[in-house]
Amino acid sequence: MKVTIRLRYRTSFGQTLFLCGDHSWFGGGQPERALPMKYVNEEFWEAALDLPDARRTIAPANYYFILRQPDGSTIEDFGGDRKLDLARLTRSHTVILESWNDLSTVENVFSTEPFRKVLLRAEHGASKTEPPFQTTHSFQVKAPLLPKGQTVCLLGSASAMGSWNEASLILLRRGAENGCFRVDLELAEDPFPITYKYGIYDLEKNTFVRYE
Repeated sequence: MKVTIRLRYRTSFGQTLFLCGDHSWFGGGQPERALPMKYVNEEFWEAALDLPDARRTIAPANYYFILRQPDGSTIEDFGGDRKLDLARLTRSHTVILESWNDLSTVENVFSTEPFRKVLLRAEHGASKTEPPFQTTHSFQVKAPLLPKGQTVCLLGSASAMGSWNEASLILLRRGAENGCFRVDLELAEDPFPITYKYGIYDLEKNTFVRYE
């Protein structure tokens, strides 16, 4: 199977990006052996991996990104909660869209284990609709400081996203392991490009609160 990890990041002339992680694919945790990424355009860099089909026997791999400056110095992003789990991928080619996560971002404190598993632990209601049997896209977002009784929702131009109808929005569910909100959708029948936005939904009042 093929996995393409694509990072949205605007670089300056002479800067390069690398993919590093605890698996040998990403350099085995050694930054000097990190996987070089390829410049796509002014918006994206990417790395393509051809991985074995016996993916269910391979443990999930953590990864993060490294920016190398023209003078050789490097800057790492916060990647403590990124994980590539091949057992969850059902397609022959999966594209993962990522964003740079600055180490200095205050919200990263709340992604650490004490906050995620104890201080900010919360149970959020399930989606209003049953997930499709087959899915083509997964959406995952961080929102560690949502008040109790609220969750992240998704609205968009696709019929699977409610066609911008707030009465047909999609609710994301918070994962117990990484604290991120996630939903899987089937978008094969919808014309692209698709536009969408995240929002906040109040589970206790059963009402849409606001867009991001």
